[in-house]
Amino acid sequence: MEKDNRELSEKIQNIKESIGLGNEKLIAKFECKNQKLSKELPDCIADIKQVKDNADKEFSGVRDGFDSLVSQFNEQIVQVTGNTKEIAKEHVHEVDQKLSKVTCDVVINKERSDERVAKLEANIKAV
Repeated sequence: MEKDNRELSEKIQNIKESIGLGNEKLIAKFECKNQKLSKELPDCIADIKQVKDNADKEFSGVRDGFDSLVSQFNEQIVQVTGNTKEIAKEHVHEVDQKLSKVTCDVVINKERSDERVAKLEANIKAV
């Protein structure tokens, strides 16, 4: 029995040593990967920051271009509005002049009509 106990103890010891070696290998592997990641992580972070900076610059350029287009569009609206107002003023002035001429013609025709009616009335009274 003692022999069995000793063999069992040796097996247990071998298993413990195997587990210990396995754990040490796992720990060493983990530390190696950890060191590798620790070295790569700052580069990855720097790359991410660079991509963000580039995107910010590109977006800023796009925003500036958009703002410029909006400004040009607004200027064109102001110009078109101004031109439209001027054209409308010219048309109103032309219509006003034509209306004044027609009004004068109507007044002149009425005066002539009144004169003709007065002459006719005078002729009728004379007869």
